[in-house]
Amino acid sequence: MREVRSANRMEWATGLAREIGTEHDRSQDIERQLKNAKTAVDVTIHPYALEVMKRLAARGETSDVPMDHRHITDVPEVLMLSVRRRTRAVPVAWRVRSTPGNSGVGVQKELLHSVKAWFPEGLSILLAADRL
Repeated sequence: MREVRSANRMEWATGLAREIGTEHDRSQDIERQLKNAKTAVDVTIHPYALEVMKRLAARGETSDVPMDHRHITDVPEVLMLSVRRRTRAVPVAWRVRSTPGNSGVGVQKELLHSVKAWFPEGLSILLAADRL
């Protein structure tokens, strides 16, 4: 799955290393993994996120850091923190919560606090977020 460099769940499903039935079944497998509370997202994504941030810091420019949320299905929601690289927003951390409405400020603060130490010294960032 590491070969797929996209935030599109259907593209992730095509990159699965094991055979899983139909395209829908593969998509459901990805959804189950995203919703699994035992997955240590920060530990898994940390080395990749550091590499992206180091490259951005080397450019010496202010980096856009958008925070956005998306619904996976009817109820679970993903709150995602990304860094902008060229014309793409590259996800570097996220939280999945089951909520019928928007995520609360507590989840947003927890996400920001968890990645604060990942930003290299001297990297200037611009956090961009709407009502979440």
